[in-house]
Amino acid sequence: MRFKAVLSDQGIRLLDKGLLPTLEKFGQTCQLLLSLEDVHFVQDVVDTTGTQVIARVAINELFNSGSIRLESRYRNLIGFEFEVSLLRRVFKSAETNGADRIEVKLANKSVPLAAGESESRPFLTFAVTGENMNMVHELQIGPPFKPAQIDNILAEVESTSLCPFYLDVQPIIGQMQLQMERLKSMGDSLNLSLSKMGELYLTMRGEGLFLMSELGGLLVLPEGAAIEATARRPETAEERLQESLEMEQAAGVDVQTKHLSRSLAASQLTQPAQLLCGIGENGGYVHFMFVYRDPLSTAGFDDSMSLSFKLPVREE
Repeated sequence: MRFKAVLSDQGIRLLDKGLLPTLEKFGQTCQLLLSLEDVHFVQDVVDTTGTQVIARVAINELFNSGSIRLESRYRNLIGFEFEVSLLRRVFKSAETNGADRIEVKLANKSVPLAAGESESRPFLTFAVTGENMNMVHELQIGPPFKPAQIDNILAEVESTSLCPFYLDVQPIIGQMQLQMERLKSMGDSLNLSLSKMGELYLTMRGEGLFLMSELGGLLVLPEGAAIEATARRPETAEERLQESLEMEQAAGVDVQTKHLSRSLAASQLTQPAQLLCGIGENGGYVHFMFVYRDPLSTAGFDDSMSLSFKLPVREE
């Protein structure tokens, strides 16, 4: 099993300023899967407090293409678990010391044990260099995943379960974050509802408490799922939502306030062009998909990177 590569400037920025801070919001540990095409970062419900996080980056975006050496006995796939905060320290140190090159290598090192014994354990070794500077960081990682574990991760990242429809909430992300700042101090759960008329509702109920906000004019995807609003609709947001639910033109679920707040915060860290929010079939989960822009692509969107969250719902 071998892995060695030099991080690209873009890869360093992406990890240091976007992905790693996002992962750290959800959990302390993360599973990493390396292939000759992509690098996957996966946090399942064991790593977090219930949210599933999956990020994918094309390996040639993260590393300088000519520097990559990757081999393993199982389909040239390498997987292991690492602590997010420890990897963030490596990049923080590199930035503080003005590094201009970071080479990462998978290595086994002897670790001393009790009674004078030692044991070989896996590490990621980072050779950090710059003007008048040469440093080495050693990050201990979990044991390399066995084929069955790798297959389980592949099944997670290749899952294509999509929601019946999505709303693009990126244009209102600032408004949603302001609402969440107000709501998260009032309760640990709220109702999130989406309508096919491009309306999003946040509702919090409690003893002597009822707060509801309606944000409309949102893009509905896929295009065929959108429904035109009728000329005569109820006057209040509560009545409009109830009508949409009764006509099966909307869906709503209860979610933990902290899960929704953390998901929205990732938009500021990773700057997507679109942030698609959907509710799974039969209200099983809330799904966020981050879509990124590539000005050099004819389609306009960047398929070299993806990020998605699945939030658990609360039973009524």
